[in-house]
Amino acid sequence: MISLLIKIVMLPLIILLFTSTYEGVQFESVWQTIAAIVLLAVVGVVMEALLLRRKTFWLSILLDFVATIGLLLLISAVFSDIDVTLTGAILISVIVAIQEYFVHLLLINNDK
Repeated sequence: MISLLIKIVMLPLIILLFTSTYEGVQFESVWQTIAAIVLLAVVGVVMEALLLRRKTFWLSILLDFVATIGLLLLISAVFSDIDVTLTGAILISVIVAIQEYFVHLLLINNDK
């Protein structure tokens, strides 16, 4: 549950940061942005539930990185008011992966 809460708080901040500073990321519709954030958060939590163990720590971060790129590109293709370039998706995914590193540490250390 803590992981979902962190994602619901951090993903909008990350997206807002890139939308305001990087040309290759544009989230213009509030409702489509909320839908994208919920999708990213839910997929991330499900992946953590299925994959995250002490032995798969780095693998789960790598898969989060790859899944975030794929989901952002898919979201960009599906939603008309969201535009994310491949470079934008990679940059967002790097920041998300860094954030996930700390979330995964928290979850593993607290046996969640």
